[in-house]
Amino acid sequence: MKMEAQCIPCLLNRVVYECNLTKKSKKKCAEIVRECAMLAAKEFEYGRCSADVATKVHRRAYKILGVKDPYAGIKKKSNEVALSILPKVEKLVRESGDPLKAAVICAIIGNSMDFGIIGSAHSGPEHLIHEFDKMYAEGLGADDVGKIKECLKPGAKIILAIDNCGEIVFDRLLAQELKKYGVFLTLIVRGGVIMTDATRKDAMALGFDKIVDEILDTNHKNGVAAVG
Repeated sequence: MKMEAQCIPCLLNRVVYECNLTKKSKKKCAEIVRECAMLAAKEFEYGRCSADVATKVHRRAYKILGVKDPYAGIKKKSNEVALSILPKVEKLVRESGDPLKAAVICAIIGNSMDFGIIGSAHSGPEHLIHEFDKMYAEGLGADDVGKIKECLKPGAKIILAIDNCGEIVFDRLLAQELKKYGVFLTLIVRGGVIMTDATRKDAMALGFDKIVDEILDTNHKNGVAAVG
């Protein structure tokens, strides 16, 4: 994704959200937002890779906050919420006429557990419990599962890049379905903490190491991963 004007308020909104998660005072929050706004302004260039700028801003915010992982609590809660409805989701996938497609839909639904985004109506992961059935019934806006299946030959090397905590509970179901095709499955996780993204520790806690063939990390600096 390339930098555009609307990227800056979106990025700073994330910083405010991180301040609120760590229960910083209004004065401290203002100090952190000012510092991050100055950095964002310095780094901003139309068309530049937004992940580069976001990574620098979040690293600065984390450093000033003095917290290694401001999202730790909401990541834990997201996994708990997803696990609470996992038996129902597993049944949906198991009884579906197309288990792989069902698993893809569930993984996409899990991706709705992402917070601190401008315009998002979700302040916490609990919305998933109430909205899952409706979202599942909507199906796929663009159905490319057939194209995916064409790639799933025995021994084929497939990469599954997981995203947010909470979502990864359903990503595990997707990994299980992919492995049924006899592929060599590589899981990509964050090399360090950044927002709600899942790390190797998160993946191991859910038993991905018993499903996939290998787990690889993205780059990180001082334990804080890059965005994007």
